[in-house]
Amino acid sequence: IFSAVFFIVIGLVVSRFARRMAAPLGAMSNLEVEVKGSSLTLTVDMSKTIGPSSSGKTTLIASSGGTKKLGQTGASFSLTAYCPLGQSTFPGPKAGTGVSIPGAKNVAAHLQGHTLTLTVDLSQDFGLSSSGRTTIVATTAGNKKVPTANVTLGLNVFSSGKVAISRDEDSAVEVQAPGGSAENVMARLTSTKVVMTIDLRKPPRPTKKARSVIVGTSGGMASVGDPAAGVSYSLLVLSVKNPPEIAKVKKQALPDSEGVKVSVSEKRGVMTLRAHTHRERCESSTGKTMILARTLSNFAQVPSCSLLVKLIVVRKKGVSSSSVGQSSSSRGGG
Repeated sequence: IFSAVFFIVIGLVVSRFARRMAAPLGAMSNLEVEVKGSSLTLTVDMSKTIGPSSSGKTTLIASSGGTKKLGQTGASFSLTAYCPLGQSTFPGPKAGTGVSIPGAKNVAAHLQGHTLTLTVDLSQDFGLSSSGRTTIVATTAGNKKVPTANVTLGLNVFSSGKVAISRDEDSAVEVQAPGGSAENVMARLTSTKVVMTIDLRKPPRPTKKARSVIVGTSGGMASVGDPAAGVSYSLLVLSVKNPPEIAKVKKQALPDSEGVKVSVSEKRGVMTLRAHTHRERCESSTGKTMILARTLSNFAQVPSCSLLVKLIVVRKKGVSSSSVGQSSSSRGGG
C-alpha cells in the first residue's frame, strides 16, 4: 500500500511539470545578453563561478544553458566559459582593453577588470556549418583561451536563414529556447551523447505538497546543441528526502532506463547523466520525433541515493545521427 501511494504522489508531481512544458526558457548562468540593431553583446562577470564541470577538472564561469534563440531574429547562440579547477580568473586593466581570441570569427572581446564583453555583428555570414543546415554568424572555432584572463571560452552564433535585423537601435529581443524554466541543470551535446550535470549542493525546492523536493529540472522539453541536430531533452530530478541523501556512484547504467548512464561524485556534490544519441529506439507518441534514450519506469532511482530521475531524449525525424556529431554545442571543459 505504501509503495502504491508513493508512486501516485510522484505521478501527480510529474503531471504538474508537464503543464509547464510550453513556457519559454530564458534561464542562463552569469551571462547578460543584449541585441541592438545588428549588434549582439554578451557580458560575463569573471569574478563569479557557477560550479564544477561534469569532468570535475574545470570550474564553470558562465553558460547559456544550451542553445538560445535571439527573439525573432532567426539567430541562435550557445556559450560556455570556464577556468581550471582551484584557480581564479585574472582581471584586466581598469581602463579596459581589447583582446584577440585566436582563430575566432566575428567575435570582438573586451576585458575591463573582471568584466568580459563579447560583441558579434549579426549581419556577417561565414557560410554553412558542417551540418549544412545552419549558417555560421560567429564562432570561436572551439574552446579558446582568452589571453591574460585564465578563462577558456566557447561561443557559436548561427542562423537557419538570413538574420532579421531591426532598424530600431533601441529595440531589445527576448532570449529564449524551447522548454520551460530550467533549474540547476547544465546540458551539452557531444558527438555521441547528451551530458547533463546537476549540482547536488544547491538547496532543493519543495514541491507544492512538500512530499518531495526538486533537485533539478529542464522545465520541460528543451533543445540542446545546434538546432540543426534536432536533439531535445526533458529532465526532472526529485528527492524524497531533504536534504538529498547521496553516495559515490561510479559510472553505470541507470536502472530502469535505456541508453542512460549515471555517476555521482559525493566529494564534489555533482551528479552526471549521460544519454547516448547514436541509436534510435522507437518513435515517440507524437510521431514527430525518435526516442534516443529514456527512463522506462515513472521514475528511475539512482543507486544508493534518494534521487529519482525522469528523462527522455529525442531527435527530430529525418535528422541523421551524423548531424548530431557535427553540430555539438560548446563544451564546458569536458
